[in-house]
Amino acid sequence: MRPVCSRLSVRRLSVAFALTTIVAAGTQLVTPAALAAPPSNDDIGAAGVVPNTPFTDVVDTTEATVAEGDSGCGSATVWYSFTPEASGRYQLDTFGSDYDTTVALLEGTPGHLTLLDCNDDRSGLQSAIRADLSAGTTYFIEAGTCCGGEVGQVGPGGSLQLNIADAPAPPNIAEFEWNRIRITGLTTASLSGSVSCSDGPGYVYFYGTVRQRQGLNLAQSSFDGSAACSAGVSVTATASLDFGSRVLVPKKATVTGVAYACDDFVCGDEIESTAIVPVKRR
Repeated sequence: MRPVCSRLSVRRLSVAFALTTIVAAGTQLVTPAALAAPPSNDDIGAAGVVPNTPFTDVVDTTEATVAEGDSGCGSATVWYSFTPEASGRYQLDTFGSDYDTTVALLEGTPGHLTLLDCNDDRSGLQSAIRADLSAGTTYFIEAGTCCGGEVGQVGPGGSLQLNIADAPAPPNIAEFEWNRIRITGLTTASLSGSVSCSDGPGYVYFYGTVRQRQGLNLAQSSFDGSAACSAGVSVTATASLDFGSRVLVPKKATVTGVAYACDDFVCGDEIESTAIVPVKRR
């Protein structure tokens, strides 16, 4: 004989099946998407190893965390270790990242690190350090987030690009010469000369004094200025002069000044010079 099912039993089974379907469907709708995991080099104990230079690494830091061992140069950090094969000057930067970054250079061992340098916003929101590193010494590089919408808040991470490469030599002045003064007004004039750098690109900064003896009187003006500088290329440097109540006359004057060259990270040695230059009318 066939088993007999009552209509009530059938209804109960139908309701139970419908409820199961709804619960399953509801569970499927509300299941949250999986969050991105912290990057593999989130902590210094798992620092990414830089095998050689030039080196570039791109990593998603949206889930990077703050750890007790972080240096304080930025937050939500990731770590790298770098042991140079050769001593030299290196550049560490985050150029190419898509968020506000920091970068730090440290020496020592985890738990006993010394912060050597920290930078934020070297170029726009990206950071960079140049440092002289020793062959065979292990350094740690910490890249972090900085400065969200309000002061003191940490902004979100994003796509970090860390670059490590040999740094160019700091620019130094190869040649600097003042060669003429042109009178531009009753008490004003323009000083000009030429400058070139041994390395670069960079900028030359200069300042000094122009003096012209006029019998028992002295016409005097201070000056300062800057000029772009490239290795082996001679460029013109100019500065405006204002002698106040004194009138400059068309004869020679003495220029005494100081000049030095800088790039975005460091300045070279200052040089002093004294020159006697002709003064001419326009």
